[in-house]
Amino acid sequence: MTESRWWFSPLKIDDAGNELLPSAHRVHEKSEKLNNASAFSIDMRRFFVNKSYDKEEGLFRKHAPEKLKEIFHKAENTNDLLIVSNFQTGTAPIVQRIHYLKKGQKINQIIGDFFKTLVCSFSDFKDKHITLQSQVYDIDQYDDIKEVVDSASSLAGNISVTFPVVAPYVAMGTSVAKGLTGLLDKLNEHDPIIDSNLRLDVADDSTGYQVLQTGHWICFDEPQEEALILKPNMDIYHKEPQDKPFIEGSYAVYSIRKVDYQEPFWEIDQKIAKLLSELDGKGNSSRAPVDFLRDTMEGYTAYRKIQRYYELQSKGNRRTPEEEQLFNKLAQDTTIKPYITTTATQ
Repeated sequence: MTESRWWFSPLKIDDAGNELLPSAHRVHEKSEKLNNASAFSIDMRRFFVNKSYDKEEGLFRKHAPEKLKEIFHKAENTNDLLIVSNFQTGTAPIVQRIHYLKKGQKINQIIGDFFKTLVCSFSDFKDKHITLQSQVYDIDQYDDIKEVVDSASSLAGNISVTFPVVAPYVAMGTSVAKGLTGLLDKLNEHDPIIDSNLRLDVADDSTGYQVLQTGHWICFDEPQEEALILKPNMDIYHKEPQDKPFIEGSYAVYSIRKVDYQEPFWEIDQKIAKLLSELDGKGNSSRAPVDFLRDTMEGYTAYRKIQRYYELQSKGNRRTPEEEQLFNKLAQDTTIKPYITTTATQ
């Protein structure tokens, strides 16, 4: 019987639910293949944790009154929960996204009220593959990061929370920014619930790759066997007996849709985070971070030149001598000449 940690479901879910598949080496008939230039988004939809990972074991748990456990927050039915998704396209830097951070999250509850569900969004996918990493941790020594959690909760929609690498560069307090990035840099010091990645490739069927396509991916804390079903509400159930929820393990549900996210400035923020991650030494390419920055600035400079060219062109015979000289110079600039429509001087 097949076992896997990541299971796939096609995008369209039947009323009775879709039986989970241990791989996606072919494009499913209910899904759509994604290629270069495709527009798509990846969202986190659900999370479920079935046990507490609090290390405070022993007599206190067994014999303390429930009220006392609640006061000291050592009840065995909660976690101080952090949910993070990372993504990487090609050899670009890894970008981290915080979805959820909460003290005393009860177990055996479906979680869906994230800061942001969106992991990443592309209006023009240019790479050959994308890697998705799901990281869910129970945070130890919670009081040491209480200020970070409080700030993250109050700034849920802020770029500094949705893209933590940006935190040190925005006005949210140096200590909070350092705490946020420090927490993510030292996740291995906390209790892992889920920490696993999935690579999806722009590839043909039956070539050994997991094919990038629309659909849903479920990441379990432990490898699971067949006979599990994804319901239309995005919860996991056993195939037999029917209508029995799956509670034997923890899991995260992700969806890939063939649409680019329409929230203003989202893709720009995503690119800023990618650039800062590269400068922070998190890129996997052999190029120096300064080269990555140089390419980015060259593109920005070319864009501003094109913008200025069309601005001057629109002035026609109202251009000053200096503007006329600049207009002609821009018209001959080899870095932008392929992208502009030249006209005779008016």
